[in-house]
Amino acid sequence: MNKSLIIFGIVNITSDSFSDGGRYLAPDAAIAQARKLMAEGADVIDLGPASSNPDAAPVSSDTEIARIAPVLDALKADGIPVSLDSYQPATQA
Repeated sequence: MNKSLIIFGIVNITSDSFSDGGRYLAPDAAIAQARKLMAEGADVIDLGPASSNPDAAPVSSDTEIARIAPVLDALKADGIPVSLDSYQPATQA
């Protein structure tokens, strides 16, 4: 990744995302979307386990972890660089 520009592919693993309507909540769907984004030129996949929709209900770190764990495991096995969009320390650990 020796580029001056790094492209992030966003995968929202939520039921209430205002940008994709929860399309990638199922682990298989999220994994497929991440792989598709990488094939289309993304350098990093950013996983979002909680919606930033201002009307969304708060999500616990346990729920965030349950959402990202199978996706993260699969992407790591593929060697795909991942970032995590969470403000919760337990999820980030």
